[in-house]
Amino acid sequence: MTRQSKFAENDGIRIHYAVEGDGPLIVAVHGFPDYHGSWDDILPYLEDGYRVAAMDLRGYNLSGQPDDVDAYDIRTLCTDVAAVIRAEGEERAIIMGHDFGGALAWQLAIFSPQLVSHLIVFSTPHPVLFRQEIGANPEQKERSQYARNFQTEGSEDRLSVDKILGIMKLEDEAKIEKYRAAFERSSFRGMMNMYRKAFPKGTSPRPAEPDALPKVKAPILIIHGTDDVALATSGHDNSWNYAENDLTLMTVPGAGHWVHHEKPALAGKTVRAWLDIRK
Repeated sequence: MTRQSKFAENDGIRIHYAVEGDGPLIVAVHGFPDYHGSWDDILPYLEDGYRVAAMDLRGYNLSGQPDDVDAYDIRTLCTDVAAVIRAEGEERAIIMGHDFGGALAWQLAIFSPQLVSHLIVFSTPHPVLFRQEIGANPEQKERSQYARNFQTEGSEDRLSVDKILGIMKLEDEAKIEKYRAAFERSSFRGMMNMYRKAFPKGTSPRPAEPDALPKVKAPILIIHGTDDVALATSGHDNSWNYAENDLTLMTVPGAGHWVHHEKPALAGKTVRAWLDIRK
């Protein structure tokens, strides 16, 4: 199917997204380091039944790249997702996120349930559970050290396109060149500002939140690679306590942080089947 490159406007910031497919709207939100091409490997399993709008988060690739750290507040980032939903002429959507995009997906489902019909999260635990993991699990605290490093002044100056590509450990040459081009167009400062603003003290999104958050009203699908070096599998324990509807948790042995890249057929077919039976 033909891919369209589009922009949504949010308070003077242009948010780029690529749309492909036909059917109910899925807004796909990437994490760090990534761009809208994060979802290319699973699109073939979705595009004949769903319309996937894959975003570039602000700071990344073709989206606006403000320098001000306050422009990367997690609530502001959530309004970028809402702007894409509106730009596609919809009032709500299936929200699918990975890593930082998964954190945004949780925030939307918790605080703006009217925008989220279904929630699909790759890797990222519920914000309360992640905060608990940081506090109680030394392994998770160590895995999250990178986020604290990102918050330091000048962390963007220690990054390069090659270093970022090295984090992802991509092997396909064509994919590497697409990522290289996207990162060359991106703002390293914007990437770091997300961690400075949305993850104060290197813990979790909005760390002052009480444990008694509203339960997620939308059905939830969580897919997690058990070899994830950034997020421990135990962070998903008791996720069902925060779900008002049904919750499906699938762990993928041998897959790492980018499970949708490493196991695209399994990830894509699972998402498709899970959505189809909930139409």
